[in-house]
Amino acid sequence: MLKNDRMIAGAISGMLASVIQEIYANLTTVLGFSTRDFGDYAGVLVMSQNYQGLLAHFMQLVAHVSVGALFGIVFAALFRYATSNYWWLKGMIYGSVLWVLLTGIGTLFKMPMWINIPPRAALDLYIGSIVFGFSTAFILKYLDQRTELL
Repeated sequence: MLKNDRMIAGAISGMLASVIQEIYANLTTVLGFSTRDFGDYAGVLVMSQNYQGLLAHFMQLVAHVSVGALFGIVFAALFRYATSNYWWLKGMIYGSVLWVLLTGIGTLFKMPMWINIPPRAALDLYIGSIVFGFSTAFILKYLDQRTELL
């Protein structure tokens, strides 16, 4: 059993949060609210463009969960010495910052799917980033209270 490993706890929280975020993104895409989701962004990072098909979607999910693990580790490291007060707000702020950084980088480097993001899609991506940050914080707090990982 793993004990006292903030990196593993952060990776787990980020991976699970990215799955929650992907569920949210797929729901809003199916409902017609947005034409882009986080899997598209992750897919462009690893495949240089947005491919269609089952294998492409699987690779997008793998990339998204992997990036989520990295951001979970960063979150766990950033808040190592912070109090657990307002954990939910810290997570939401973290998600907001990630939204600005990731969409900004995508726009700056003119990555496919990230040029001229329509306002509804931008809002959807913002809310999804808040979902990710909140979920990461919630899962990390849960692991802290119920396991020996932290």
